[in-house]
Amino acid sequence: MYWHVRCIDFSFMTWTGLTRRDTESRQTWESVAEQLSRALAEGKADEDLRPLVRRWCDAARVKQLPPERLLVIVKRQLGQMPVLHAQERPSRDMLSERIITMCIDEYFSRQD
Repeated sequence: MYWHVRCIDFSFMTWTGLTRRDTESRQTWESVAEQLSRALAEGKADEDLRPLVRRWCDAARVKQLPPERLLVIVKRQLGQMPVLHAQERPSRDMLSERIITMCIDEYFSRQD
């Protein structure tokens, strides 16, 4: 008898529902996270951050992710950003809340 063993990847991409075959989508998510992290480190204004957050939301809609799942993913990504780890808790929470609020606004503002 053969047992099928499946390796479970608990990385960020697994949580998005993306598979390794979805390299283009995966690169989009990773690229947005990196760009967002740089923008936060540079102290960019919300109008500079919003297009990046919009790309996350657009990718989530393409993958038909419900908003709750998107927020879990975004919170995980934010938790992995070194720029946020370098902040004191009140500042870190404020930055995270800004991004999460933008994400909610963008996700629901562009629904069909």
